[in-house]
Amino acid sequence: MRKNRSTAMTQLARKLNWKKSTTRYSYSTKEEGEQARRDDVWAWFFMTIEFTVEKLPWDKTLYRGATLREKLKDMAEDRQFYVENSDKLLTGCPKQFFLIHEHLSKLQYSDAPDYEAIINAIKAIYIDQGIDMNSPLQYEN
Repeated sequence: MRKNRSTAMTQLARKLNWKKSTTRYSYSTKEEGEQARRDDVWAWFFMTIEFTVEKLPWDKTLYRGATLREKLKDMAEDRQFYVENSDKLLTGCPKQFFLIHEHLSKLQYSDAPDYEAIINAIKAIYIDQGIDMNSPLQYEN
């Protein structure tokens, strides 16, 4: 469901053409549904996992479906498997990623992600790894 700004009424998510969604990172591509805030955060989370461990579990999988739609469906099913099995998705990631994963897994279409909790989990990673958040970035030196 989503809120229509002009009428202030809540609407159901529309069916979305798969060509308008991100097939690599989209969590809801399988249902071909309209993307919500949770999907944006899932996409960010998948990219963050990829930056952290250099790959996503489904990166090297070859999809041999007869049609593009079948390949996309297979990709979405793989993502779903890894989302449901956080220990396999988050291998090599900081323990705080499990907190983020747990939160995202509970979100429904119309739910707003708890951005503050996600930021706090990231700050905890900095503390655990002894990273000074005020130190200059590499390109600033």
